Amino acid sequence: MRKNFKIVILILLFVLTFSLFSGCASKGDFKDLSVDKSILTWKAFEGASYYNVNIDNGKTLINDIKETSLNLSSLNLDDGKHKIELTAIVGENTYTTIAELTIVDGKISLEFIGFTTKIKNFFADTFTSPYVATFLISVLPIVELRGAIPFGYLYFKPQGFTLWESFLMGYLGSSIIVPILLLLLIPVINWLKKTKGFKRIGEFIEKKFAKKSEKVEQKALEKATKDGVSLTEEQKQKKILVKKLIAIFTFVAIPLPFTGVWTGSAVAAFLKVKFGWALLAILLGNLVAGGIITLISGFTGVFI
Repeated sequence: MRKNFKIVILILLFVLTFSLFSGCASKGDFKDLSVDKSILTWKAFEGASYYNVNIDNGKTLINDIKETSLNLSSLNLDDGKHKIELTAIVGENTYTTIAELTIVDGKISLEFIGFTTKIKNFFADTFTSPYVATFLISVLPIVELRGAIPFGYLYFKPQGFTLWESFLMGYLGSSIIVPILLLLLIPVINWLKKTKGFKRIGEFIEKKFAKKSEKVEQKALEKATKDGVSLTEEQKQKKILVKKLIAIFTFVAIPLPFTGVWTGSAVAAFLKVKFGWALLAILLGNLVAGGIITLISGFTGVFI
């Protein structure tokens, strides 16, 4: 029974991975697109006699383009997301690259259809409610709040979904996973280490976060004792705890790649910080990170 269960899980993981990665690459080595204000430009493809542009699966077609630029403002595209396919015609062969245009209040940004974009598109297409889609995508590791807030705002703004609503759902979704991680991460890793199929995965995760935790522990100890003041053991432990909490808070609050509630929760769990204190530090850090992302998204309208 257990063996069959593992096989089913592996098949589902394979199918999900394949579906996300398939189509990520363009049909040709043809990725030099950029947008400056409303002008889409690209590097001339070797041997191309002309180019075709297909926007939103045929809703807008511009064929036989001899130049290497296109004025998007002349197309009267609505605010929101637009899939764009640029095809170079080289004799009887065609080479196509696929990207996504985001238009917010007349500002245009461009993003190639890659792994993260496919995740965003999946949630936007599957869940019609902006509240549900933004909440669920914020639960995912790596994406978390830093990707959920601009995602909700840029994808669903045409439906009246505000930046502050996106912040609220992104914060709630990324925060709800924290107590689960603090309570279950170590037991799950220990379970993985005991299974034949997932032993290496468990050991890899444990090694990665144990190393991060050791660094935080060492720095907290150094900062707690560097002033040379004589402390009782109880005072010393309290001071170390404060330094650990500050480190966890800062780690979550600064929205950089590979930081956030998932990694912060893992570090807190490996440091064996008490549940209540760890939860408070992570939730406060997440609140600060959400504020930073909200301000950046509001001013620039770009993905973090």
